Amino acid sequence: MKKLYIHVGLHKTGTTGIQALLTANTKQLAQRGVFYPDTGRIANTLEYTAVPAYAHHNIPLVTMGGDDSLLHKLIKEIKDSDSHTAVISSEVFMQQFKNDLSNISRLAILRDHFDVKIVFYLRRQDSLYESVTNQQIKDGHVAPPLNTVKLAPYYNYLMWMNIWEKEFGEGNIIPRVYEKGRLEGGSLYADFAGRVLGFKDIDNFTLPVAGLNPRLSGDTLKFKQAINLLDLPRRLKQSFIGLLLQFSQHQNSTNVKAFQNHGLLNDGERHAIVERYREMNRDISRKYLKVDEDLFSCEIVSGSNDSITAQDLEPMRAVDIALYVLERLLPSKDKHEISALLSMEIVRASGNILSQAFEPKRSARQAATEAETLVEDLQRHILQQQRALDALRLEYSSALTENDILKDNMSKKTN
Repeated sequence: MKKLYIHVGLHKTGTTGIQALLTANTKQLAQRGVFYPDTGRIANTLEYTAVPAYAHHNIPLVTMGGDDSLLHKLIKEIKDSDSHTAVISSEVFMQQFKNDLSNISRLAILRDHFDVKIVFYLRRQDSLYESVTNQQIKDGHVAPPLNTVKLAPYYNYLMWMNIWEKEFGEGNIIPRVYEKGRLEGGSLYADFAGRVLGFKDIDNFTLPVAGLNPRLSGDTLKFKQAINLLDLPRRLKQSFIGLLLQFSQHQNSTNVKAFQNHGLLNDGERHAIVERYREMNRDISRKYLKVDEDLFSCEIVSGSNDSITAQDLEPMRAVDIALYVLERLLPSKDKHEISALLSMEIVRASGNILSQAFEPKRSARQAATEAETLVEDLQRHILQQQRALDALRLEYSSALTENDILKDNMSKKTN
């Protein structure tokens, strides 16, 4: 009987990277007897990356609607292949099935044809919450309040693994820990290939580049959170996400690296989440890993004392980000200059918008006062920028003049 690995996530545990690895190396996989089926595969159409990463999202999406046709097509495709093993990957299995657990039982038909293994990558709950929240804000949604993480079944990994085990049998659940120190060679790709598929090496594999699914960091995240609170169509909120990611990358080059602290939780909140799930996570270690120890490192890396919200964004910092975006959106022969009049009109409106976005309950008069103050600050800020630009132009002009004099003197000496 052929073996079938179903990689179900979790979301924000490098799923796009794993899918990109499998997509880019179908021939190398086939040479080692592993098949990555076409059935149900669709492209991860992210607004901020063009890297091909084909995942089997259509299988859970179609199946949860009561249509088993793709499952039958998948079974036939795997059976017709020359490989002894197949792997399908989609975090949508977890994202969508959590709303109706009966959908998991629809996959039980696969047990009749294959030796099915369910693969989970697990991330410490506080880190998962931060990463999911960052993704939601990046995608144009308003982040849920923190207290939802304390009650959401999605963060109870033991419950999920027990449910999947009930359908696919004891011994068929493969949990992996999404922490750099726990991954094979500190690499997610080496871990999936070695610990899941059983490969000794991936020397001839094409590895995905870093930053497949970059995050917003620091003030850029707060800025986007403020924009998401506005009553605007999502397409407008997302129209400059690429530029925000560029700004974020420019400010912090580590924001494309995995396993980074997002800084959305303060130390107390982080500790409370870790302790809430610590014993449940330890039960996973006992049951599935056969060791009586913490599933995750429980070290709390000290951060801020306050949660980060849109209200924390300094007005002038918001202006800096807005100007960065405007410089690249406005049609201009010289991208380093912005029409002062047009800028003032846009920021005058933005001042009202940002004031209302940060504190929706603020009165109209208070919002107007805040906007006028912001505009006055911006006027000074633009004047300072203009003076700095004029100084640079003067310096550049002087340098050209000196260079012309030097060339002229050299010419005279030559003659």
